[in-house]
Amino acid sequence: MKTLEGIEIREMTFTSDKETLNVESIKNSVEILCILVERSPSVILSVQKLLTSYGCNIRTRLGVNEVFFGEPAGLIILELKGDEKQRILLEKDLKTLNKVHVRTMVF
Repeated sequence: MKTLEGIEIREMTFTSDKETLNVESIKNSVEILCILVERSPSVILSVQKLLTSYGCNIRTRLGVNEVFFGEPAGLIILELKGDEKQRILLEKDLKTLNKVHVRTMVF
């Protein structure tokens, strides 16, 4: 974070599927996790179980219907809070699931 003439400046960082932010880069920041889930009953159940197990680290959850390459999908937007290590573990666990696409935004 930088300041310019009394104005607080924050940077947005977008990560790829293979990158994970380190703990130091997200301290005192707001982290938004976007999850695109392709429609498959087993995948949906796996994602729900993970989100439930990390529920203490989720401040806000928004789900909307989307289309992904012409097929129905769900987009879940999470505002994360709490322990940074747990937030990183949630992201890593989600990225191990097939048909689940994860992106992170920190500002």
